[in-house]
Amino acid sequence: VQTDGYYAAPYVLPYCRMDSLAVGGLLALLLRMDAGRPIEALRRLAWPLAAAAFAALAVWDRGDVGFVIAGYSVVAFASAAVTLRALTHEGGPLSRACSARWLVHIGKVSYGLYLLHLIARAGVDFGFGRVVPDWRRSDSVAHSLIRLAAISAVAVLMATISYYFFEKPILRLKDRWAPARESISRRDEARA
Repeated sequence: VQTDGYYAAPYVLPYCRMDSLAVGGLLALLLRMDAGRPIEALRRLAWPLAAAAFAALAVWDRGDVGFVIAGYSVVAFASAAVTLRALTHEGGPLSRACSARWLVHIGKVSYGLYLLHLIARAGVDFGFGRVVPDWRRSDSVAHSLIRLAAISAVAVLMATISYYFFEKPILRLKDRWAPARESISRRDEARA
């Protein structure tokens, strides 16, 4: 899908950029399995991958075929490696930064943010658009920052409400009805 010289597929087709989802899933599996050697290898590659990602971003425009083919994947792997390094280097500056309470909260409500951010944007634009003339058309940096802050605040508020009144009760049901992983292994050991 190409519009005005840009490839829109990475933004409109969820499975077109499956590599980002797969890399995040792989990282979660490696951490859950406590896979020592692969985790250490990825940790060592964090800074070279980050340099490659910055190079890809500097060399290619997001609409270039090279970035669409390889750049997104390089950025996904670099993000995973730097995140892994931050998570596994306790006491380091990146680990301390990632454990800030506000950032942990954003992580907790991130799925709700993913689902609700466009609704928050539409609501803010509609609300302010009725009061402030040319709300969506202004090109000033100050206006853009105010708009970003307003949309972010509304989105975080909506995601927080969704988390505590919708997601958390469902997660409690999952824990109640689905057998825990350990109890399944104990049941299998008892059968053997």
